[in-house]
Amino acid sequence: MQAARGASLNSSEDAHPDSTAGAPRYRRVFVGVFLAAYAVDVVSKIVAVDLLTGRADVELVGEWVQLHLTRNPGAAFSTAETLTP
Repeated sequence: MQAARGASLNSSEDAHPDSTAGAPRYRRVFVGVFLAAYAVDVVSKIVAVDLLTGRADVELVGEWVQLHLTRNPGAAFSTAETLTP
C-alpha cells in the first residue's frame, strides 16, 4: 500500500517478510534431507551387494516380492559401457 505522494507505508523489511527470512534454515533442512537420502542409498547398495552376491533370488513375500542383484555395466541405462570404471 502506498501513501498519496507515492511513499510506501511499509518499510522494505516488512514488504515481503517471508522472502528471505528463513532461507538459511530451509537450506540446512534441504541439505540434511539430501545427505540422509544419499546415505540411505549408499548403505542400501552396500548391503545389497554384500548379501546378494553369489546368491539366487531372495524371496521376501513368496514369488510376489523378490530381491535380485543386477549390475549395470554402463553409466546410465547401460550407455557408455566402455567409459565407466
